[in-house]
Amino acid sequence: MSEGYLFCVGGDEKYFKLLTRAVITLRQFDPLRPICVLSETIEIAKLFCPFPNVIFIPFRIQNHIVPTVNPNIPWHRYGFYPKVFQMLYSPFKKTMFFDVDYVFKTDIRKWWDHFDKSGSRILVCGISDESNCSPPDWQWGWIYSMIQKSGICIPQVCSSFMIYEKTIVKDLIKHINHILMKLPEWNCRAQFCNGFPDEIVYGIFLGLLEIRPDKEMFEWILNPELVDSCDKNI
Repeated sequence: MSEGYLFCVGGDEKYFKLLTRAVITLRQFDPLRPICVLSETIEIAKLFCPFPNVIFIPFRIQNHIVPTVNPNIPWHRYGFYPKVFQMLYSPFKKTMFFDVDYVFKTDIRKWWDHFDKSGSRILVCGISDESNCSPPDWQWGWIYSMIQKSGICIPQVCSSFMIYEKTIVKDLIKHINHILMKLPEWNCRAQFCNGFPDEIVYGIFLGLLEIRPDKEMFEWILNPELVDSCDKNI
């Protein structure tokens, strides 16, 4: 399949309800492209997402566990691991990923053209300076320590919205386990839902590939007239 959307869902029932809402609001603007739902519990996902042109793919967490990222922490199991390894599961040549707590208010199809014109294999919304490093306040003010420890220029990203080509998978496979194993050594703070934030992994990943985050996408998710990018009220 050429192009499609991907959502990761798991854990509490609330997140499956958020998935339902996200799909309904997305379909107002793009009724044609397929949607992929990645979940450990696809039978539950099917109950909350009984819509046509939706693909359900089981997430196999046991294939991805590393010692530094405890899978018994709910956020790690249902959020971190699926989001970090989603590229391995996407059935599309080009994938647009959103978190399930998005509520779409304007046409999102423009981002496909934006991606094609960028010439990049991956776009993640965010900001960075001329050296592709994050502002100093990101990651609870610890990002410069991480940059120093890792030796990598790490941009600030928000991995709730990204677009990528399937060809990026080979880069993920090359780097991901090394990144995950180094998180404690590089002073990554486990302060998000008692675990590591997935966004720092994508920041490091972009830094290693010397790819800048996309500021226009970042500004879009911050504009509540265009999209609610973190609405967990359901």
